[in-house]
Amino acid sequence: MKKVKVLDAIMGSGKTYDAIKRMKSYLKKDTKFIYITPFRNEIVRVIKDLPQGSVCTPLRREDNNGQDIYEITHDLVKENGMFVVKTGKTKMNMRTQFLKMADQGKNIISTHSLFMNLKKNDFDLFGDHKH
Repeated sequence: MKKVKVLDAIMGSGKTYDAIKRMKSYLKKDTKFIYITPFRNEIVRVIKDLPQGSVCTPLRREDNNGQDIYEITHDLVKENGMFVVKTGKTKMNMRTQFLKMADQGKNIISTHSLFMNLKKNDFDLFGDHKH
C-alpha cells in the first residue's frame, strides 16, 4: 500500500522540525521517503540535520560549481571480435536525476517545483518495491 503524508500548517509551527524527526525515525527503520518542500534553502537545512549520505537531492548547475551533472556509463561491447568497455556520459537534468534516485530506491529531498513538473508516468517509479 502506498502512503502519502501531507503536513500543512502556518510558518513557524514546527512542520520542518517534525518532518526531520520523522525522517530520522524512517532512516532507523530503513523506510524510504521523499520529502518535498517549496524552498531550496529548506533542503539544505534538512540535509544538515540528517546523517551524512542518508538522503539525495537533485542538483542544479549552480549547486555544482556551474558544471552540468552527468551520469557516467560503462558498457561492454563487442568490437573487432573482442569485448571492450566503452565509457560514456549522459547529461542529467534535475528531473532525470530525481527519477534515477527514485529508481534506485534512494531517500530524496526536493522542491515542490521539480515534483510538480514530473510526468504522469514518472510516478510508476514510486512503488513499494525494495532495492
